[in-house]
Amino acid sequence: MWTKLRKWRRSVCDRGDPFVMQSKEKFIKRYRLPKQCTRDLLQKINRKLPSARDGRGCSIPPHMQFLTSLRCMASGSFQLSIADCLEMSVAPVCKYLAYVTRAIAALALESIQFPAPRNVADLWKNLSVAGMPGVIECIDCTHVPIRSPRGNDAERYRCRKGYFSINVQGICDPDLKFTNIIASWPCSAHESRIFDNSRICHLLEQGHNAGYLLGDSGYPCRKYLLTPILSPSNDKEKNMQKQEIPLSVLLMYLKGGLHVLDSHFTQN
Repeated sequence: MWTKLRKWRRSVCDRGDPFVMQSKEKFIKRYRLPKQCTRDLLQKINRKLPSARDGRGCSIPPHMQFLTSLRCMASGSFQLSIADCLEMSVAPVCKYLAYVTRAIAALALESIQFPAPRNVADLWKNLSVAGMPGVIECIDCTHVPIRSPRGNDAERYRCRKGYFSINVQGICDPDLKFTNIIASWPCSAHESRIFDNSRICHLLEQGHNAGYLLGDSGYPCRKYLLTPILSPSNDKEKNMQKQEIPLSVLLMYLKGGLHVLDSHFTQN
């Protein structure tokens, strides 16, 4: 007597669609981006994400690959924790994080652009940062931990706190949008050295860009770069010192944008 064997079928749990299941507030709290901004970014990188072309298997759709990676970047949590929350294994979380990171990084030349001279002239007329007319951008550096680069120059990347890091310079506008990032210098390089050897410094030295950059005391004071007055002696200088308080908040946001990189490297 023949026994009919039942064909085994793989059980797939319904993860739900966060775009539909979550409110605007919950979505931003988990992914740090509004829904529409997330959809726009997903549309730009969708073709660069892996997908099942033969209709076989139970592949994770591109939007879930992207949201899984975005959740990991936004929270700075262990990949295992993200995998457990989304009912995945660690392997696909690591794989999709690599795919999504490369796809987003490929958009850098398109999205991170210092304003052209003609655009700066228009901004300079009506723009004011921290109560200072004519200030168009803020600049600062922050240390981002890395794994040991090894080799003879490895100790150049060891900071005073004992771990290896690079000194990353960022420039952002009043909307907290990065317009220039330099991430190629070891932690031993001073802020002023990084700026002096940058393309932005060369452009500003040419005198084609109107307006000023605003930085902290780690940068030299120049005709296009304003820095705090350490010992104000008159009312005008004291008033300028007060205006540095909103600037410090803006610089805090600038450094906070790289906080997730810090947490990921310190966990590994």
